Amino acid sequence: TPRVITQPSDTVAKGQVSDENPGGGSKVGKGSTISLTVSSGKPKVQVPNVVGQDVTSAVAALAQLGLNPKITRIYSGSQQDTVTAQQPHAGDNIDKGSTVHINVSRGPKPVTVPDVTTQPFANAKSALNGKGFVVSRVDVQSDLAQGTVVSEDPQSGTQVPAGSTITLSVSKGPAATQVPDVTG
Repeated sequence: TPRVITQPSDTVAKGQVSDENPGGGSKVGKGSTISLTVSSGKPKVQVPNVVGQDVTSAVAALAQLGLNPKITRIYSGSQQDTVTAQQPHAGDNIDKGSTVHINVSRGPKPVTVPDVTTQPFANAKSALNGKGFVVSRVDVQSDLAQGTVVSEDPQSGTQVPAGSTITLSVSKGPAATQVPDVTG
C-alpha cells in the first residue's frame, strides 16, 4: 500500500519520487505500506525587504536565503549604494534559487554646469536654480559692470550632481581710484 508524502526538493523535479521507504530491492510482505516521498518542487522562500539597505547587506540577506540577487545601478536621489527597489516584492513566496532584481542607487545624476559668466547675477541665478543648483554669491572687484557674473565655481561644462552649490563671483564694478592733482 503506497503512502505518499509531499516534500520540497532542491534536486528532484515537481511530481517525481525523491525517496522511498523501504528502499528499492528490499523484501517486504504483501500488503505492506511503502512510503513514497514526492517532490513538490523547489522549496519556497519568503523574499525579505531589502529596500533602503546598503547593497552589501542586501546581497548578503538574499544569498543567505538561497536567492540570487541581480543588481542594476541607477541614478536616484537616494544615497549611493542604497537599494531603491526590488522585484519580486518583500513578502512574496518564490522558489529557492530564484533571481531577485534590485535597483541600487548611483547617487544623483550628474548635470553639466551651464556657462553663466558675463550675465547679470539675477539671470545667472535663475538659470542655475532652474537646473536644480544652489547658488552662492561672492562679490569681487572687476572691470565688468556691477552685478555681472565674472566667474563660476565649478566651471561651466563640469559634471556635478544635481543640487550642488555653484559659487558665482559677481563684479562690484571697476575699482574707483582717486585722480591725483597734476596741475602745474
